[in-house]
Amino acid sequence: MVLGLVSCVSLATTIVSHQLATVLATCNAVALLTALYFLYQQDQRKLRWIHELYWARNKRLGRFFRDEYDGEVESEFNGRPVKFRLAQPLNVILAGRGRGLSDVALSCRAGFEFSITPRGYDYGVAQPTDLQGRDGAETGDLEIDAEFVCRTAAREAFVGWLREPEVRACVVDLFRAGTAHQLSFTTGFLKVIYRDKDMVKATVDAALSVLERLAISLERGVMPASGAG
Repeated sequence: MVLGLVSCVSLATTIVSHQLATVLATCNAVALLTALYFLYQQDQRKLRWIHELYWARNKRLGRFFRDEYDGEVESEFNGRPVKFRLAQPLNVILAGRGRGLSDVALSCRAGFEFSITPRGYDYGVAQPTDLQGRDGAETGDLEIDAEFVCRTAAREAFVGWLREPEVRACVVDLFRAGTAHQLSFTTGFLKVIYRDKDMVKATVDAALSVLERLAISLERGVMPASGAG
C-alpha cells in the first residue's frame, strides 16, 4: 500500500512538473512573439514614410492589398525625380524573384556610368548590368583604392571627377556612415543601396542631399559649396 502511495505521489509530481514545464514554455514563446511583434512595429514606424508611398501607389493601381512592396515607388526631391525600393520578403527572395537590399535613386544627367562598392561588399552586391564583369578602375588615390572597388567604362572622366576634393569627401562620408553598400550611376539615376532597416527617413534625407550635390557636380563639373540646395 505504501508503495502504491509513493507511486501515486511520484506520478502526480511528474504530471505537475510536465504541466509546469509546458506553462513555462508557453510563457516563453508568448514573450518571444510579443518581443518580436514590438520590434516589428518599431521597424514599421521607422519605415512608415516609404510604406505610405507604396500604399498611395497601390491605391492608384487599384490593388486589393495596399502593402505590396514590389518594385519602385516614385517621388521628388528639390525638383528631381527620385525612386525608392524596399527589400522584398525572405520567401520572395528564396524563390528567386526578389532582392534583399533597398535603394534610393536620384535623377541625374551625366556623361559616364560608374559604381563604387566597399571591398567588403564587392561580391555580395550585384553590379549594374553595364558594369558587370568590368575590372575595377584604379583611381590612383591610395585610400580610395584600398577601401573601394570602382568600375567604369570611362576611367579618365571618372577619376577626374572623383579627385575633386568635395566630391571625394562626399563619397567617403556617404560610406563611412556605415549604411551604404554601393553608390552607382546608371540609366539616368544616382543610386545608393542599403539594407532594409537603414531606410529610415533621416538617413534617406541625408543621402538625398549628398546625391543632389554629386548630381550637380556630375552635370556641371563643379561641386556646389557645402549646404547649397
